[in-house]
Amino acid sequence: MVIIPDLHLDLRPPGSLSMPIWAMESGFSSTPVQMHGQLRVVADIVPELDAAFLISIHEAKYVPPPKSIPLYTLQLIPPSAFTPPAHTMSFGPVVVEGITWISITSITFEASLRCDDGWFRFGEGSLFAKGHLFPDLEMKGVDRLLDLAVQHFLLCVAEIMEHTSGGDASRISKVRSASETAAFPTHWSKFLHKLQEAVWDTAYC
Repeated sequence: MVIIPDLHLDLRPPGSLSMPIWAMESGFSSTPVQMHGQLRVVADIVPELDAAFLISIHEAKYVPPPKSIPLYTLQLIPPSAFTPPAHTMSFGPVVVEGITWISITSITFEASLRCDDGWFRFGEGSLFAKGHLFPDLEMKGVDRLLDLAVQHFLLCVAEIMEHTSGGDASRISKVRSASETAAFPTHWSKFLHKLQEAVWDTAYC
């Protein structure tokens, strides 16, 4: 089986192959169970993987266009017709030419870190968190997990530096120190705007 995550962050120690440290899956139509399964496969294949993230975009039930508007009669619709509103956060319904092309009911974000016993426990435990991006924004639990993920990442960097010939002890010390207090710089409003663009682009495609 070949699994290609939608996003992955790699570390490449000097003279070694890249190591995937973080992986993320996102989906409009995939169920969380399917995406969890894909992330589990990646985690099994790559023991160095430390953090896994999942974005699940839930669509409203599809409503076919009115019979009075047969799709084959429509003229070519320009991409500009699917431009999201500039000053409003909208995830639909995206209505163009009287047809609802897509409508999003909710967006969730899950974060999981590998446990000390080497396993990921999606959906449970202190190293799992689920947040809501839309319609309500509640990401405190995810923020905590992202901070931990960054701290683990920096600790891994420090360990690589320690095993690198000629490593600077003072720089290694600074990285280790940073790994104890580092925080992930989350900007969820900017993230939501990018998701909004993706939703409207999907409606056009």
